[in-house]
Amino acid sequence: MAHLVSCRTPLSFRDWGYLQRARLDILPLRGHSWFCSQEQDTSCRRCGKENETGCHVINHCEEGLQLATKRYNTVQDLLETLLVKQGLEVTVNKAIPGQRLRPDVEFLLSCSRVVDVVVCYDQPGSMENAYQR
Repeated sequence: MAHLVSCRTPLSFRDWGYLQRARLDILPLRGHSWFCSQEQDTSCRRCGKENETGCHVINHCEEGLQLATKRYNTVQDLLETLLVKQGLEVTVNKAIPGQRLRPDVEFLLSCSRVVDVVVCYDQPGSMENAYQR
């Protein structure tokens, strides 16, 4: 099978097509008005709790939380590896003395401390909400 390479991950042509449809938010999910009629069930096929939208399936569905955690940890590990390669001193999941905060990744860059990792869904407002949290 032929593979394309993106972000150091080999993707098959089938996976690439799925990724692009997910990125454009055009997957055939029940929660999209263009996919189903008014009387059809829009709840998630996996958990049945919320509307089945891309954001729910990728980030919020309880049935997929292990995969979301794995994705998050992969991003955090990659960030740590890249920062160490740049010669920065990095701490991971270490409590700040005298506080209850435990940042994901902490390093000093140009006299500023960068302290957290967020993986959020690509929709309007998600980045701003993640920054505020």
